[in-house]
Amino acid sequence: MMRLALIALLLTTTSAYDPVIAAQMDAEDEEKNKPGGEYDVEIREALLAAGFPYEEGDLVPEPYENIEPEPCLSIASVTLQLDTEVVLRFRDSFTDDVGDVIDLVDERKLTSGGHCEDDSACVAGVILDRIRNVREAMERLQRGWWDEPFVLKAAYNDTQLSVNATIDDLFIDGLRAIKAHVCFALSDKDVGDACVPITEQSYEVPLLLTVTGASPGAHRVYAWMEAAGADDECRDLLRRDRQTIEYFVPAWTNSYWEPFRNYTIKSYIGYDVRIVQGKGTYGIDGVRILAYGGSEKLAVGNFSSIGPGVSILLGGEHRYGWTSTFPFPAFDPRAAALTQKHAVSKGDVVIGSDVFVGADAKILSGVQIGHGAVIGAGAVVAKNVRPYAIVVGNPAKEIKRRFDDATVQKLLDQAWWAWDDVDVVANFEKLMAPPV
Repeated sequence: MMRLALIALLLTTTSAYDPVIAAQMDAEDEEKNKPGGEYDVEIREALLAAGFPYEEGDLVPEPYENIEPEPCLSIASVTLQLDTEVVLRFRDSFTDDVGDVIDLVDERKLTSGGHCEDDSACVAGVILDRIRNVREAMERLQRGWWDEPFVLKAAYNDTQLSVNATIDDLFIDGLRAIKAHVCFALSDKDVGDACVPITEQSYEVPLLLTVTGASPGAHRVYAWMEAAGADDECRDLLRRDRQTIEYFVPAWTNSYWEPFRNYTIKSYIGYDVRIVQGKGTYGIDGVRILAYGGSEKLAVGNFSSIGPGVSILLGGEHRYGWTSTFPFPAFDPRAAALTQKHAVSKGDVVIGSDVFVGADAKILSGVQIGHGAVIGAGAVVAKNVRPYAIVVGNPAKEIKRRFDDATVQKLLDQAWWAWDDVDVVANFEKLMAPPV
């Protein structure tokens, strides 16, 4: 445009700042930016071609109620193939983006590309439409609307784990603009085992891994997004939408029992929670643990079996003894100042050795489950369970014990689950038969 030519001429004809010339240029730009002025008409033509609504009298209408500045836009760029390749970076506001586009179209004399033929205003509209889509996608990401940026699927066959992240089309333009990757991890950690770029050609981000030495039962894949050059705010925003998905390893599939582990993971809602997991125990990776930042831990003994879909509540029990059970302190600091915490916990959840927890069972805070117990599928366990008891239902109730009292006591004294591995293997025949 003319203003670019004037700036170039100024730079080549003088080496000093001339306030008279600068003021004259500002006055000319102000006149042309007024409604009906040269710049205003060009901008409106481009906006109309891109389908942007506006009210009469607005200079440059905003296409949406944006939050400025959106995190991650500083590393975003848009690349389009028009008459020539066009690469645009984002400014602080959409209004500035529009001015850059109009300047670019005029400077490079862009008249075709996309669906445009010999129409510079149409080209500007195509570029602006892409910019709008990116800004809207990043705004959705920032606001944390109920739409997930991606959904996960996982399937395990023999030793091959296939994971697929499908990017939601509401976010795809923004994530492509920042050249985002989806990172996958087989354990709860901050560093991905593999990070796969979101490409321009597909909404699918696939990953195929060979998983060896996986114990039978439910396991999890963790996935989140990252982008090179992201600052802390952008990085936190991308990681906020971390997701998990379960995959199930059947028995006999390159299996082994895991050693004792004492580790920390993120609970289902994002707080750190400590896990003490005994030798041979499996299925904890697939447990939905609800913890709210307290000191409570989950402790499980040796050789216990945790079915798929199990939930364990370590905290967050609302105060039903108050007039209202609503967690006001979580929403308003004036309420938070009145109490240390609204949600409470009844303590650690302790699951003994040789315990079988059926699919979709729920265990509440403070519950202790004795050695050898069986928790029926879908049971809701709110009270302690004695050793070798079988409990079912909601609330869970004991229906019988696996063996008579004398046999139970003999098994507890024997404590086979504390034997060395070599002794466990040597006694397979006895362990896989009724006790004598």
